[in-house]
Amino acid sequence: MQEFDPAEAYRHLVRDVYHGDFALVDRFVATDLQMHLPGVPPGSHSGPVGFRAVLEAVWAPFSSLTFAIAVGPIVQWDLLAARWQAIGVYAGDFPGATAAPGTHVQFGGHDFFRFSDGLFVEYWGGADDSHLMNQLGMVS
Repeated sequence: MQEFDPAEAYRHLVRDVYHGDFALVDRFVATDLQMHLPGVPPGSHSGPVGFRAVLEAVWAPFSSLTFAIAVGPIVQWDLLAARWQAIGVYAGDFPGATAAPGTHVQFGGHDFFRFSDGLFVEYWGGADDSHLMNQLGMVS
């Protein structure tokens, strides 16, 4: 049996799932995944369904998004940390945005995971929202 490599699992998560293949979420996250995200009420999103819903919400206002790992992944004990960068094209329909559809954007974020038994079981994440909102004309 092959030993779980959390860094390699994260690379696959970014390469496949973050790029829109949401059906693969189950391969990476536990059924009881706990998520801790700014602006998301505790317990409102969990497991593969909750993780998929968050990713779909991130993707919703974009016609394309490309993610790249900028730092890490760094693994220590049962924890993984990484920073990512995203480049995308705004598709419209983001509340409060004044940018025209077709506007190119870039933003970054970070992921922290706790893993156990070959799956990610807890997640803390965040994105550089103010930088993205500035590009979408929501703040000046």
